[in-house]
Amino acid sequence: MENDNTEQNNDQGQKHFEKEQPSCDRQNKGFNFGNLFLGLIILSVGIFYLCRNYGWLPENLNLEILRLWPVLIIAVGLSLLSSKGFLSKTIGFVIFLIVITITSFIIFYGVKNDTKPILSENPFRIERSEKTNYSSIVIKSGVGKVNITGGSEELAEGNLRSNISNLKIDNDTSSEKQKLSLEVESRDRIESLSKIENDLTVKLSSELPTDISLNLGVADTRLDLREVLVNDLDIEIGVASLDLIMGDRAEIARVNLRSGVSSVKISLPDNVGSRIIIKEGLSSKQLKDLEKIDDKTYQTVNYDEAEKKIEIDLDIGLSRLEIKHDIQKH
Repeated sequence: MENDNTEQNNDQGQKHFEKEQPSCDRQNKGFNFGNLFLGLIILSVGIFYLCRNYGWLPENLNLEILRLWPVLIIAVGLSLLSSKGFLSKTIGFVIFLIVITITSFIIFYGVKNDTKPILSENPFRIERSEKTNYSSIVIKSGVGKVNITGGSEELAEGNLRSNISNLKIDNDTSSEKQKLSLEVESRDRIESLSKIENDLTVKLSSELPTDISLNLGVADTRLDLREVLVNDLDIEIGVASLDLIMGDRAEIARVNLRSGVSSVKISLPDNVGSRIIIKEGLSSKQLKDLEKIDDKTYQTVNYDEAEKKIEIDLDIGLSRLEIKHDIQKH
């Protein structure tokens, strides 16, 4: 009987010990800030290289791994901190946040761009095809300056001076209408620069009838087209300053301008008939030598009788518009 009672007590004691054992293990196992810290660092480095390998980051970005050796010492130190009590947990958590902040700054500072911004010249000269009797010019640019004039003996010539962009040129001579595309493309990596230079200068042919299409972003643009035989001029521009000077080379020149927040100045020859259609309201407008036909249409007195005409269609937002007819021949 005593043996039975003894065995029963031993069984109860063993069960009680097994129930209490996990609780003791949990108490001995505190939250390890060192493991969390080291895991976050390894995870961050892995994500960095994963993004770069898949092309989500420029390949010339490098992370200096050797500079991160103090991370191991920090992780060991954090792992030695006791986190059983509330005070220890609080102190450990505060130290953990401070260390994470400092280490993140070091890692970020260690990410370097091996390529320094270079101010480059991109001169170009596009010859006119022998079978060309008409041309189409498309120009795209984001930020910077654009200056377009006439007077070239070829189809087009000019230069891009930039420390943030390259020039992409497409020239199609497969038909009698020669098509030229000039696109200012941003480089893969753009450094933070105190001064951005991105100036495109283009000189067009004075002989060929030409259609011009401009797609510009934040740009300071000057178009002196007095020597260009422009039939159609299409301009889409964002936040910019536009100075447009038209000539009298074409019998009918059509201008379509879509603009955001801009300052627009248009100078027209006084010997042509001009009609202006304004689709949107303006902050201010000065329409010299134009009489109002209706709420949207303005034209010169000699529009109907003039041998040469310029028709301008404006769809612009908050802008300052000035139109005048006083330019003389170039």
